[in-house]
Amino acid sequence: MLTSFYMIRIIFGAYVANIIVSDWLMIFALFIFLSLTFIKRFIELNNNFKYAGNSRLTSRDYSLVDQPIVLNAGLSSGIISALVLCLSIKFGSNDISYSNVNYLWGIAVHCTLLDYLYMDESFERDYKVRPSKICN
Repeated sequence: MLTSFYMIRIIFGAYVANIIVSDWLMIFALFIFLSLTFIKRFIELNNNFKYAGNSRLTSRDYSLVDQPIVLNAGLSSGIISALVLCLSIKFGSNDISYSNVNYLWGIAVHCTLLDYLYMDESFERDYKVRPSKICN
């Protein structure tokens, strides 16, 4: 639901500004906003259990058992959004829209790095293992 509101906001903003929204932008936005929605749910579940001691959210049909699924879905959506952005930079018609396409690669690296850092902290908290330490 939250993701769809953000998508509608992009569509109406483009309509008001009288611009055409590319398919790449819509697909990227779908996955990045889906990732943010899952991360929001994960934090809500975590805080509800940590501070209130409840294993179930009263306002939504989520329980503590759903926490790993929500975490993995959020991380996967974030990684897919970074992949879509990379594909858009490489194969989209960006040379018309942007004077220097190389700046877009910084955004793609930033998205991937944020997902990695979030995953690294989540694994350390949940499994007492840090993936970055395993790789070294």
